[in-house]
Amino acid sequence: MKKVVIEMTYDADIILVPDEIEQNIKKIQEQFDEWIHDKANDHPFWVYKHRKKYCPCFRGDAFVYYLNTYIIQDKSKEACVLEMEVTDYDKKLTSIWF
Repeated sequence: MKKVVIEMTYDADIILVPDEIEQNIKKIQEQFDEWIHDKANDHPFWVYKHRKKYCPCFRGDAFVYYLNTYIIQDKSKEACVLEMEVTDYDKKLTSIWF
């Protein structure tokens, strides 16, 4: 398992993923980005106002949800969130930006 940093505008979340996910993180990030913004998907991260779906509000937990639901087949290797809203982390870790 490997640590991956999910950088946000002002802070970051650190998640733990299987090695093969860390190796393909950029491609999986692109797939996630399409999935999270596709209004045909009824995931729990949408913002609703007047019964309309709006741009999803998410952090690293949404990415972990996507990995565990759609990408990771071996449930003994599920991803997890280690820390949220951190501002000091190892810059040598693999990272993606949302």
